[in-house]
Amino acid sequence: GCAVSPKPPTQATNTALYARARAASRSWEAVPVAERAALVGRAADSLAARADDVAAVIVQENGKPLVEALAHDVLPSVQYLRWLEDHAADVLADRPTSLTWMPVRSAVVRRRAHGAVLVISPWNFPLAIPLAQVATALVAGNAVVLKPSELTPRAADVLISIFAHLPDGLLTVLHGDGAVGAALVEAAPDAVVFTGSLATGRRVMAAAALHPIPVSLELGAVDAMIVCDDADLELAAAAAAWGATCNTGQVCASVERILVQASVAD
Repeated sequence: GCAVSPKPPTQATNTALYARARAASRSWEAVPVAERAALVGRAADSLAARADDVAAVIVQENGKPLVEALAHDVLPSVQYLRWLEDHAADVLADRPTSLTWMPVRSAVVRRRAHGAVLVISPWNFPLAIPLAQVATALVAGNAVVLKPSELTPRAADVLISIFAHLPDGLLTVLHGDGAVGAALVEAAPDAVVFTGSLATGRRVMAAAALHPIPVSLELGAVDAMIVCDDADLELAAAAAAWGATCNTGQVCASVERILVQASVAD
């Protein structure tokens, strides 16, 4: 049910790609959410069975230690797929609500799929980040076009393989650099999910605003660790060192500054 583009796409190709994804999404959204979650959740067993091989790919491609590849990419991905299978139907269920300006009327909040969702993912967690975003969008009834980092393309092959049982057109992977990602945004998908730098995030938001389409951005920041005077200081010191150096610091929530109460600063 998945496809990989063999060459950089043209604008016409991107437009046709999104049309195909929207058609797939319409059929997929008609499937009850519990069934969608069960189908997407099946990928957890496939990923768990291949955990060592997948972790080896991440080590070779990304360079992180094997223990981090397993603990930060593979295991969380398996756990999240199983969480979706167990909880997605409840999260996406219709919710009754009230219309305060028309108290005699009843209303329901009903969550609908966007259609064709573009996911642009980074290299620092080349499996866990795109998998969570792709799986969430799929369970919600969308079709996904994934543009993984050009630095870690093989990790995207894992997604293609573990979701291969899904209906045709629901997941397409397009490899390439930032120019490919920019062209995909300009071709106007129905929503964009981007994880990366602040500078690129601004460009993604500006391009999406021309259409306009919804955008979800996860960008860099300057993250603070706060240590209070009642903290276990040995644990806090170890946590600070780990938080700053894990994944060589290439983490959206890595420890980049430490705020310590003066009474325990020394």
